[in-house]
Amino acid sequence: MNTSTREMTILEQTADGEEVIQDKFANCIYQDSRGLLWIGGRKGVNVYSPKQNKLINLNTANGVSHSYIRAIIEDASHNMWLTTDHGITHVEVVESDATSMPDFRCHPYYEEDGIGSLTFNNFSIFCNHRNEVIAGGGGGYVKIIPRGNDLFYFDRQVIFTDLYIDNECVNANRPAHNGRIILTKNIQLLNNLNLNYSDNSFAVEVSAMDYGNLHKLQYEYRLNKNEEWTKLEGNRIYFNKLAPGTYQLQVRVMKVHDYENDASATLSINVYPPFWLSNIAYSIYALLLVSAISLIFIHMKRKHRRLLLQQKRDMETVQQHEIDEAKLRFFTNVSHDLRTPLSLIITPLEQILATNTAQEIKKELKLIHRNALALLDVINQLLDLRRLDNGKAQLNPSTVIWQISSKKYVILSIRTATKKNIAFSLSLKTDNLETDFDKNKMQRIMLNLLSNAFKYNVNHGSVNVVLDRIIKDEREYACIQVADTGIGIREEKTKLKYSTVSIKKSTHPLIISAVA
Repeated sequence: MNTSTREMTILEQTADGEEVIQDKFANCIYQDSRGLLWIGGRKGVNVYSPKQNKLINLNTANGVSHSYIRAIIEDASHNMWLTTDHGITHVEVVESDATSMPDFRCHPYYEEDGIGSLTFNNFSIFCNHRNEVIAGGGGGYVKIIPRGNDLFYFDRQVIFTDLYIDNECVNANRPAHNGRIILTKNIQLLNNLNLNYSDNSFAVEVSAMDYGNLHKLQYEYRLNKNEEWTKLEGNRIYFNKLAPGTYQLQVRVMKVHDYENDASATLSINVYPPFWLSNIAYSIYALLLVSAISLIFIHMKRKHRRLLLQQKRDMETVQQHEIDEAKLRFFTNVSHDLRTPLSLIITPLEQILATNTAQEIKKELKLIHRNALALLDVINQLLDLRRLDNGKAQLNPSTVIWQISSKKYVILSIRTATKKNIAFSLSLKTDNLETDFDKNKMQRIMLNLLSNAFKYNVNHGSVNVVLDRIIKDEREYACIQVADTGIGIREEKTKLKYSTVSIKKSTHPLIISAVA
């Protein structure tokens, strides 16, 4: 409303599309000498510029003492004073140029600044001709003599005042809760703070030593120079489980409006690592790692050697098998070569025995015939060995009377016994003992036993063959014992009686019976 022309203009929106009155409740309105319209409400003060058609809101975030505005006045320096429900706010208006909104710097004052606990009334503010601002409230008034706020714009030197560990203040040259002396002198005199890993949760208290503005000052800090500043609530910095290392703690007073405080305090904090993170521990870890790698390498090397040795053994086994196969083929071929002429010997011999030959000659011819058959049997054994190696050997059992077979084995071996002057006897302790077995294979077993009995016997020794019937597990068995007076087999080698055994000459004869 223009009081001269009595014209009224409705202000609805700014050039930016904002509502002029954002707070629907307007408690007080004041137009200053610049033409700025100050509208106080419950959400701070709205400052509207009709020239720029722009609006700005000032609230507690901008430094206003309280959001509820009671009264507004301008002093002789063209700065503004606001009374609120909690204190008074001095607003400096700094104009840059005529085309832009000015800059507003808010400086609050509270009970601690000397205004008392006065509750201000609506519209109760006045600036007299002596440039004294008088603000009235319940039970009194406050007289303010405006002056510059230069006391806000100077560098405040911050100092470290106290150290807290587990919420306990640490004093110089006194044991802490863990019995260790952490501070050798007051923390204000220290440039370096050394802490153990167990003390890495602590707090540091700071002060700018400006007790007049203590309730208005705010601090910010950072742990390294390349980090951003962090706003601090209060004047105590808390650290929780700070990692081992060296930090440069910097603290300063936050800037007031555009004035930045360049004075900062620096404290070097060194948190020692625990033993498991120390250099000695890392050396042990490195040594263990190297040892583990070495053991793995040695294990792999040994494994590789065992593999090479196994491969070598496999190659030797294959080579030995090839050699044995070659030998077996050789003996097989020789056996075939011997079998043909031997058959040519046996056939005419059998024809001569079938004639009426003299008895003495016929006796010798029968011996030749038996030995020829024995030699043929040996050749057949070589051929059977080839079949056995190829998995083609077969068992041909037939019913045999043991008494007859035993006499046959004795007759085949009696000439050897006579030649070595060895007493040879056959004892039959049972009659009519019949079993089923392969005659050829049993003959080889018996001749082998008798041959060894004669071979490793002494001169004028004895060999006794006993045939008996035994019952075991309700079943009947034929038992043949070949006992001799030879050197025998030592007791520790009896477990190897079915394997190849080396028998050495001995001066002491050992009697042992072999049971087939």
